[in-house]
Amino acid sequence: MTESITARVTGQVQGVGFRWTTARELERLRVDGAAGNLADGSVRVTATGARDSLLALVDWLDGPDTPGRVRGVDVTWGSPREAPEIRRLMQKTSIRPGGGFCEQLARRCGPHRTGPA
Repeated sequence: MTESITARVTGQVQGVGFRWTTARELERLRVDGAAGNLADGSVRVTATGARDSLLALVDWLDGPDTPGRVRGVDVTWGSPREAPEIRRLMQKTSIRPGGGFCEQLARRCGPHRTGPA
């Protein structure tokens, strides 16, 4: 059964690669969703998929492998009827799963370089 969640992640979660890493985790879990910065310094994650995958996502959001310092994760569960809203939010998000995270990043930022240019 498909369900949806909206999670507000608080702490030091902006400017640390949190959204990019979340996009990778969404791909890994095969969950549709997106992550976006909020004006108060938190990040909103919206996702739709199988309940087990969403539970794994919530565990990951509050786990030791997320970048930054997560202080809290507030989760609101929704119904599959909310999936169109999540898709609309994904269209506004510059980096999201579904076309390959690395390919999207390369198109947005250009080739990866190390050291001085």
